[in-house]
Amino acid sequence: MIIGCDLMITLGSEAGQLQLNVTEPVIAYNILHSLELLTSPRS
Repeated sequence: MIIGCDLMITLGSEAGQLQLNVTEPVIAYNILHSLELLTSPRS
């Protein structure tokens, strides 16, 4: 799951796509979701 989020962040930010407001919410969501997955306790 984290690798998929990382891939989406990479694809959304390459080629200057950060200037488009379309990809910014997706990138922010994936960063926050990855941090949540990494910091949550594993069962």
